[in-house]
Amino acid sequence: MNEKTLLCHIKNTDFMHIANNTIPFEDPIFAFVSAPIKGVVQARTDLTYCRESICEYIRQQVKEVAKYQIDTKALHMVMYRRVPPKTGPAAYQRQMEAVQNMLNVIESHYGWPLTKVYNVKLQGTQDNGNPTNRFYYLKATKRWMKSPAMLSMYLLLVRIACTDKKHKFNNKITSFDTLFETLDELAKRNFTQEVSYYREHGKHWRLILDNYRTLFGDRTMESLYVPSHHHYLFSEGINKLCDDNSSDLVLNKVMQKIVKKKMHLYI
Repeated sequence: MNEKTLLCHIKNTDFMHIANNTIPFEDPIFAFVSAPIKGVVQARTDLTYCRESICEYIRQQVKEVAKYQIDTKALHMVMYRRVPPKTGPAAYQRQMEAVQNMLNVIESHYGWPLTKVYNVKLQGTQDNGNPTNRFYYLKATKRWMKSPAMLSMYLLLVRIACTDKKHKFNNKITSFDTLFETLDELAKRNFTQEVSYYREHGKHWRLILDNYRTLFGDRTMESLYVPSHHHYLFSEGINKLCDDNSSDLVLNKVMQKIVKKKMHLYI
């Protein structure tokens, strides 16, 4: 992780109320923020646990229903976690180092810009400095937010790294293949909801990453979040694409062809 600490200015007075009262105790939750200006980021959305709600913020902006001012040139997010007293912030810091390393191994494999993770201090809240409230700023390539499926996968990878209390994804893992072997091993002993998604669709995740350009490269972000033939879009994410059930019929058709032609290489 980066040693630099950023400040986060929270305009919404409900921001900490959401964090402290409506979210499961340890689970990571997220909000979009601005790009840093002189070491300060500003919240663009509320904190939310639901991956579909996070994608919906972008969809509403694309549809011009809401003006969140989300930067779509790069992914800028704040991640919040409440630290149980018996765990302590040091363990969470190691988990965030594992988060960054896991994402960086994948990004390095494809030649993408690397995710950077920073500690965050809050401005303007009574919780500033409270050791049980841990905030982190994540900056990543826009490829991770190009489509609901990619953003959903990104957030699941973050959460998976956070569920592994043995810190298997630390900087000792440098190989893409070793990373996915470690994920496969984790899936045998970790029965959290996040890991269950990988257990069911992990092979598809690799196929999607390998075929990113074919699936998403020629599409605009707007068309991927709001396809012209869409029906109900709120539940769009990595699971629906892997299940051959995406409401984006064009994307679903491309995915079907890739699965038919290449899926045997991942089994």
